[in-house]
Amino acid sequence: MTTADARSEQGAATLKFNAAALLAAGLMIGFGTILWIAANWDAFGKEGRFALVGSALAASAALAMFQPKLRVAASLSGVLAIGALLALFGQTYQSGADPWQLFALWAAVALPWAVAARHDSVWVLWVTVALTALTLWAAVSGRGPLGFIQPSVVFPVWLLAISGALLLSPAVGLSRYIGTTTWAFRLAVIAAAGFIVAGTLPAIFERSGSNAVVIAGFALMTLTVFALTKHKPFELGLLALATLTLDVLVIAAIMRAVLYEGLTGSEIGPYFLVGILSAGIVAASAAWLLRVARSNDGAPLQLEKDADAQSRNAAVLQNGDAHARTWPVIVMSGIGALIAAVPMLVFFYLTFGAFLEYGLGPYILGGIAIASVVALLPSAQPLSFGQQLGVITLVLGMLLVGFGLYRDMSDTAASLLMMALAMALAFRISTGWIDGLLGAAAAVFAAMAVGSAAAMSHGFIPLHDQLGWIVVATVGAALLLARRLNGDLDWLTRYAPADQFLTGFLIASLAGIIATAGSTFLLGSAWWSSGGTTGRPLAGWIEWNWASLFSVALCAAGLGILYRLLPQVRTMTGYAVAAILVVFSVLMTTLGAPIFVLAAAVTSSRRALAGFAAFATLWVIGTFYYWLGWPLLDKAYLVIVLGIVLAAIVWFDGFRLPRLPENAAKLAPLAPPAPLASLAPAMIAIATLSTAAIVGNGIWQKERVIRTGRTIFMELAPVDPRSLMQGDYMALRFAMPQPPENAQDNEPQHATHAYAIATVDGRRVAQIKSISASPPVLAADEIQIAVVSQHGQWGVGTNAWYFKEGTGQKYEAARFGEFRITTDGEAVLVGLANADLQALR
Repeated sequence: MTTADARSEQGAATLKFNAAALLAAGLMIGFGTILWIAANWDAFGKEGRFALVGSALAASAALAMFQPKLRVAASLSGVLAIGALLALFGQTYQSGADPWQLFALWAAVALPWAVAARHDSVWVLWVTVALTALTLWAAVSGRGPLGFIQPSVVFPVWLLAISGALLLSPAVGLSRYIGTTTWAFRLAVIAAAGFIVAGTLPAIFERSGSNAVVIAGFALMTLTVFALTKHKPFELGLLALATLTLDVLVIAAIMRAVLYEGLTGSEIGPYFLVGILSAGIVAASAAWLLRVARSNDGAPLQLEKDADAQSRNAAVLQNGDAHARTWPVIVMSGIGALIAAVPMLVFFYLTFGAFLEYGLGPYILGGIAIASVVALLPSAQPLSFGQQLGVITLVLGMLLVGFGLYRDMSDTAASLLMMALAMALAFRISTGWIDGLLGAAAAVFAAMAVGSAAAMSHGFIPLHDQLGWIVVATVGAALLLARRLNGDLDWLTRYAPADQFLTGFLIASLAGIIATAGSTFLLGSAWWSSGGTTGRPLAGWIEWNWASLFSVALCAAGLGILYRLLPQVRTMTGYAVAAILVVFSVLMTTLGAPIFVLAAAVTSSRRALAGFAAFATLWVIGTFYYWLGWPLLDKAYLVIVLGIVLAAIVWFDGFRLPRLPENAAKLAPLAPPAPLASLAPAMIAIATLSTAAIVGNGIWQKERVIRTGRTIFMELAPVDPRSLMQGDYMALRFAMPQPPENAQDNEPQHATHAYAIATVDGRRVAQIKSISASPPVLAADEIQIAVVSQHGQWGVGTNAWYFKEGTGQKYEAARFGEFRITTDGEAVLVGLANADLQALR
């Protein structure tokens, strides 16, 4: 590469980085605005809230229409503003509308924005919204998210998910019209596979399951696998995922036939048979995937049994590594081996139950299993049936030994011994992807050891559940850096853990950080109970403690390494991004570790590991919303100020960048001319006006109900968790008849919408008498109330009441919900009241 070409490539990379920084600045400003609105929820009034969010939508539309260079960022902001406007409508006029309808409407009016922007980031956001609508519709239309779902629900969901993936596929040829959709296509395929397996598995195991669903599920996954083998560009990761999904369905069918139908006539033998068949299925799939990858890649793709560290590092730096290019096959094989180990573990327990529960049984049987694997596994062909069976046996042996150790020792001692066992096995076996699994196991046990030791400490060691993962990630990243930076040291080359071991070690540590960092923005606090939602409040501006200092040190070290390696980020914008990350690392004490791992992965040319570390970094930053150290208003000001400063620096830095040579045009991230490019402003305008018309009509209708509707009160039972978007809310549950457990399909309790028949006493308190699936014939003293199915229970109006952060105390006395209701049963919740029916303001 000539000097001019190198300068051009570096300049193009700088432009990409600055564009990403500008996008991040816009997201920060939008995120801070959400926090600010949440903090001032009661101060605006209905008109002020709608005016504020509507103005944000209008400003985004104007920028997207008249500033083509800002169209992508403005489109992201506009699509988010549409969602905020619809959410605001649903929460202001709390009439109990199905959430899936709002998401479906959001996807419909946001589609022109995605087409106009022609950018993958906007399409990813659109796909996320559309998939959420599908998921919510399936949940309310079936019998629960994990139960059997009727074909009338499954088939439309599958059809829509697969159709979306097809239309977004680069192979279809629509890129000329809709732009780049690489990641949106991947997300759509992953979701489609998830929908298929979620619908097919219950149908396999339910005795009342639909055979049509099972047959269609197998057929669709088979067609998906076949289509992905022919897809251009070739997507090995998606193909491996689809193959694993098909394997899971096949194994589930075998389990149903062997275990549930009793085909072997034995109580113990079926589990052994299922384990053996599962191992064979996964091994055959892995071998087939390698052949397909070899035919599409054109390079020799094979998994070596052993490799010298220096030669492997050289391969990474020069031509890329076969292990790195086949990591989807490795992940698929590892997951498949773990699935197959489950029935084998049951087989061992049924065969040697009493021997395992007492005395030396776990150590003897586990030791025999591990010894046989150590003796035979190194000679097995990579990803063969023998190797898969060996991995299953290895998992069983470690589980047995671990059962004995945790039974007989303290958690810290048992975890240290299990970590040492995993490391010793990795050094002894030295077989690529198996080293990665053992590395992941070693990381889990190491984190458990550190965490349990910290929990037992009498000193102040906060967040001990996070400490283990932070320490493990730091040690693993340091070892990976040492292998790369000090590869000439003989002792390190000889005794340091293998590359695959370290990769698995770091992936597990990043997963642990994600799991303990807390819930991230928009994913809800119910999934994760620790970390960001339980952080210590800061006294004053900053309370320096060991966690903050350690996080800042790791963040600074990682950024220093990255900025030394990547000249394209050594600009004013780059240093501004670094400063912002350092600020967040003070507050988010789990942030420094993934940044340090990211630096180690980039240094070692581990793209997959670097991508996962970047994802972990974004996840931790997203926990800032749920972090309780500061009130929402303070967090809002910080994020908005940082976003504005970053945007200003990016804008100023753009004038200081040198002009690129002529041959850099091919490297710049510019989209080719599109047939619909001239229509982009019109599409955005139509979408914006349509959104305004839909929301405006909805506001008019709900205000009419409030003005003319009859006032009634309904008894409720509130609780008070944290809201997803608006600071705080009070969850509501109304007193009414619930579906019996033995309800039949044709009974009203399985409808998604029905009518409650009620009487109203002299205090205007409604008493629900019964539920009708169709509009009932009412007596003179009766009224009808439209109700909807919410999480298996009937609800009316809404299941939540939103209020400003910190003002929940005044709603603790709430005993009734105040409604306005029309003669046809449409009800809108307008307030809460105490036991004396006095409004709470």
